[in-house]
Amino acid sequence: MALHSGQERGLKVPNKYENLFDNIRDISSNCNMGNYYLKLKLPGGLCFGLSHMWGQAVLAQDVATFNSRMDLLTKAYPCLTGVVPRRKLRLSSVLNGILLKARQRHNLSEEELLYLSIFPFLDGLLMYHCPEKTSFPVNGAEQKPMVQNAVSSSRFVLNDRVARITDGKMAALGKVYHRPYMGTRRDYAMFLRSIFETVNSFEIPFFVAFGSLRHEIGLSFINNQMYIYDANIMKNNGYYYQMPLSNMRQFIEKLFSTLVHDDYLAVDISIYIRPEDIDKSLSLNNDFYLSYMKAKLVWEVRDYSKQRVWHMHWHRHISRAKFTLQKVSEMRLARDIKQYLEEEKQLCEGVNLQLNISIITITEAPGIIMAGQLITG
Repeated sequence: MALHSGQERGLKVPNKYENLFDNIRDISSNCNMGNYYLKLKLPGGLCFGLSHMWGQAVLAQDVATFNSRMDLLTKAYPCLTGVVPRRKLRLSSVLNGILLKARQRHNLSEEELLYLSIFPFLDGLLMYHCPEKTSFPVNGAEQKPMVQNAVSSSRFVLNDRVARITDGKMAALGKVYHRPYMGTRRDYAMFLRSIFETVNSFEIPFFVAFGSLRHEIGLSFINNQMYIYDANIMKNNGYYYQMPLSNMRQFIEKLFSTLVHDDYLAVDISIYIRPEDIDKSLSLNNDFYLSYMKAKLVWEVRDYSKQRVWHMHWHRHISRAKFTLQKVSEMRLARDIKQYLEEEKQLCEGVNLQLNISIITITEAPGIIMAGQLITG
């Protein structure tokens, strides 16, 4: 890997996160647009606010613009820009020059407009991350949001690529799922695969927020690629991890290493969709639970099919396992799956081992398999 000159001399080169703090401090001190540095409680972390700004970009299907803004905010200044040729300037100097040009009603280039969009971007970041520091009311002129809440804050942050206005009011993000979850790596592999495949089948953008006690990250599935957005990745001069669905094991390892160093991970999980897609939320939830239950069944059947739990002369439990999977795949109602699995599980655990063999009937499983030979989960 090629080293920058500062690294060659043994000097510490600032990373993107440090540059972000430095540039927000510069803007706060020199642009007369508000003290973002103070209100964002810097140099504390920005994981919640940034993950939701990224999630909003995912829902707007415009992550490229998010990355472009972040590139401007995480660049090391003073530096050369296309706005003022041949002069190295601080970010605040570039912004003040464009603001002056805008006030004089001059036409602005695309690059200049991108620079100016930094201000509403920081406003949105503040609204998500520290809503109590903003002046936006939520339910009246005297009330303010006092805690981090993506749904409440989103009404004041969403742009016209995501938002929907009804009766003169801006719609909020649609939160279609919110529950705590704890599990092993295998549990999360099943859970996330079910989320990605289910929501992706609806062909709508979605954003998943994973929140622990001290950290928050964002996940999504875009163009057949899984993404983990983590503000701390900026310390390594990136924004997110990206890999195909076929690399789920590697994806889960990265997820665990990001949030916890243990065999179990406990987080709050929220799934968000656009306001315009909220009518799909019920179907989405039903399909997700169905997919997840089937995924769990596959793992359990595989486990049980490798064990000689039944201890009888017939060893056809693998065939029965395959049959069970086929039966469940044909079911569309969660209650039917639940009832079927409960009956199968009772047999698997040996609840009915003392059956009268004379009344056992041949099942409809492949081959001639008696009920007393059920080995499944």
